[in-house]
Amino acid sequence: RSDRLLRGADLDLVNRLSRRLKEMFEAIHFNTGIKALEERTDRVHVTLEGEVDQSQQSFDR
Repeated sequence: RSDRLLRGADLDLVNRLSRRLKEMFEAIHFNTGIKALEERTDRVHVTLEGEVDQSQQSFDR
């Protein structure tokens, strides 16, 4: 867990990567871990713990 991407890496590179990832993904969760996974036929249900607004999320397989 971390409060930023690639802790210890060059900040300019991390900022460029962060901007690119924000375009590609719906969300990036920092200081957050996976507490549980439940695989279903077409979805994966995830329980997160840490600094996250919604602890239960569902994703396409």
